[in-house]
Amino acid sequence: MTNLIDTHFHFDFIKKDSLRQQLLTEMEQASLELVAQTVLPSEYERLITQDNKPCKVSLGFHPWWIENQKTAESELVVFKKWASQTRLIGEIGLDFSDKRIAVAPQAIQISIFKQLIQQVVSYSQNSQEPYILSIHAVRAVTAVLDILEACHVMQENIIPIIHWFSGTSDELTRLIKMGCYLSINPRMLTTKKGRAYVTQVPRERLLLETDWPSHPITLESDLQTLISQFKVTLPQLVEKLSALRDEEMLEVIMVNQQKVYGK
Repeated sequence: MTNLIDTHFHFDFIKKDSLRQQLLTEMEQASLELVAQTVLPSEYERLITQDNKPCKVSLGFHPWWIENQKTAESELVVFKKWASQTRLIGEIGLDFSDKRIAVAPQAIQISIFKQLIQQVVSYSQNSQEPYILSIHAVRAVTAVLDILEACHVMQENIIPIIHWFSGTSDELTRLIKMGCYLSINPRMLTTKKGRAYVTQVPRERLLLETDWPSHPITLESDLQTLISQFKVTLPQLVEKLSALRDEEMLEVIMVNQQKVYGK
C-alpha cells in the first residue's frame, strides 16, 4: 500500500456529484485515500448506489442523528440489511454531552449502540476478514468500552477504532489494554493532553483521520479549499506523530493501514 488513508472522512457531506468526482480524482493524484463514514444507514444505502464514491464506505448510525425511537427502529432495519454485506462500520457510538442527551437520552443511545454491536458480532463470526468499527465516544468512553466488553467484541473478528479520543487517562489505559485502535486527527495534537496521549498508544494501533468536512460542501470554492488542506494535512500529521514519538511513523502507519483495511 502506497497511499495514506484518512480513516474518518464525511464524504456524504459533499453534496454534488461533480464535486465528489473532483475530490476523488485529486486525491488519487496525490496518493491519498479515504474511508467514507456515514451518519445513517439510509445515507449509506444512498451513497453506495451512486457512481462517484470511494472504494471504502462505512455503514454508520451516528448518535447525533438519533431523533426518536420510531425513526431509529426503521434505520436499524436498514443497518441489519447491509451489515452482512460490508465489514466497514461507522460512524457509530455514544455522545453524552448535555446538548446531545437533550435530543437523544442516554438510554436510547445505549440501546441503539448495543443493537449495532450485537449485529456486528453476529455477522463477524462468519467473516473471513475483520469488521472495522469507527466509534464516536464523547463523555462516554467508559460506556462504550463497557458495551464492547459485554458483547465480547475483543474476542471476535472485530477491530474497534476510537475516533478522536477525548477521554481520561484511565480510559486510555483501559482501551489500550483491550486492544482498541485510535485514529488521530490534527486537532487532537493542538492540546497538551492530546499530544501526551498519542505517545502512550502502542505504535501498531495508530491510524490517521481528519473528520472532515464539518459541514455540507456545495460550492467548488469550498471544495478546493478542502482539497488544498487535505493534500498537506495527512503527511504533516505523520511528521508530527514522528516528532512526538521520536520515531519514524510513515512506515508504521502504512503497515497499520494494511492490517486494518487490506490492500
